[in-house]
Amino acid sequence: MKYSDEKRQKLLSMIFWDYMLDIKEIIKTIENDNIPIDKKKHIFVRCLQKLPWDNVVGIFGFESASNLLTDDVIAQIWPEERRERFATLQKLLRGEHLPTARWNSELREKLKSTVLSYRWYRSF
Repeated sequence: MKYSDEKRQKLLSMIFWDYMLDIKEIIKTIENDNIPIDKKKHIFVRCLQKLPWDNVVGIFGFESASNLLTDDVIAQIWPEERRERFATLQKLLRGEHLPTARWNSELREKLKSTVLSYRWYRSF
């Protein structure tokens, strides 16, 4: 379900605060199917970097957001962890099987500091 225009304007104004753009024009760009897809993808990537998925769906609509979530869009998302989350989401939306949970040394080292306190080895 898409958000109302007022809520969409509020969310988009928080995302595009550093550009001198008319937010109503951005909403028209999102709604218009006759414009080049590159403009929509640029807005979509910016939304993915700043907002949770449910807000992105509220701005673009589920069908449009699912169609815009492609491999090249995911490659443009810059925090790597966020990129991995959206790659997993893309697989879920396509109905693909997800890989099993990994427990390799890299992940183990990453999680070790959150689980173990090392209180016996600390110096006071």
